[in-house]
Amino acid sequence: MDIELRLLLSLTRRLPRVKGSGRLGHEAARFFRRKPRSNVVSDVLGFRMCLDPMEYVDGDILFVPQVCERKERRMLERTLRSGDTFFDIRLSHRVLFAVRVAASW
Repeated sequence: MDIELRLLLSLTRRLPRVKGSGRLGHEAARFFRRKPRSNVVSDVLGFRMCLDPMEYVDGDILFVPQVCERKERRMLERTLRSGDTFFDIRLSHRVLFAVRVAASW
C-alpha cells in the first residue's frame, strides 16, 4: 500500500459516524482516483478485502467503512443471531458485514 493511500486511510477511517463524514470520505476517494489506480487489498471491518478504488462503492468501503450502509448494518446487528443465514439478493458487500455480525454473536 503506497504512502498516499495510507495517509488518506489514517484520516478517513477516524472520521466519526455523523452526518457529513461519508461525504468527506467520498471526496478523499475521489481525490485518490485522480489518476489510475490498481486494486487494493485492505482490512475492512474485520475482513481482508480486495477493492477497486476506481469504483464508487469500493472506494467508499475502502475509505469510510464505518459509515458505509450504517443504517442497514445497524438493522442487521439488531436482527441477526448466531447461526442465522442472511441472503443479500443485491449481492453487494453488505453480505460480508452481515456474516461478520452473525458470527460475532
